[in-house]
Amino acid sequence: MSYTQQTKNTAIKLRRRGLSILVIAAKLQIAKSTISLWVKDVPLPLELREKLQQNFVNGRAKGSAIGKAKRAIVRENMTKATSLDVARLPDTKSFWRLVAALLYWCEGGKQSLSSGINFSNSDPELMKTFITALRHGFTLDESKFRVLLHLHEYHDEAKQQTFWSKVTGIPITQFQKTYQKPHTGKRKHLNYEGCASLRYYNAGIVKNLIILYSQFAKHSEGT
Repeated sequence: MSYTQQTKNTAIKLRRRGLSILVIAAKLQIAKSTISLWVKDVPLPLELREKLQQNFVNGRAKGSAIGKAKRAIVRENMTKATSLDVARLPDTKSFWRLVAALLYWCEGGKQSLSSGINFSNSDPELMKTFITALRHGFTLDESKFRVLLHLHEYHDEAKQQTFWSKVTGIPITQFQKTYQKPHTGKRKHLNYEGCASLRYYNAGIVKNLIILYSQFAKHSEGT
């Protein structure tokens, strides 16, 4: 589309007054790319350049704040909806056994089934959920639980034992000798509580978990 020289001159005058390309484009109802081409050689006083730059920074900050607020609303609505879904879940042994089985499917050790459960993870919430599912789904002998910590040299062993004891509800007296992981010395992992390996010496339960998640997988394939 062609424009008159008068229109171009108007755009240049507005630019010299310190208006942004976006504002000029809106005023003249012309594409920003066209306005930008017309005014690219227009020199602006330093104070106007600084003003435009500050307007740009403020606009980005405002846009970021609006986006953050929108994301917070979406997250809040999703949290409310999922909370209702979770509240409707059945609090039965069968349900908790399935939860334990699915978590064990993902994170559990299957190398030596005869020795029982071996579940390792560095996520405290995941570990707490798994052991809660075990306790709700099965009749357990708490004295059979053992915990093996995998820590780096920069960890305070006593502190981490206390931390994981609170997470699992297992007394420190049932913790095995800590495994010290080799550390490269390049950097420390902030907020890393080490890795805990949960052991429960009952071959029957681990076989139950494996059969359960296998049956669940077959059932899912047929739906």
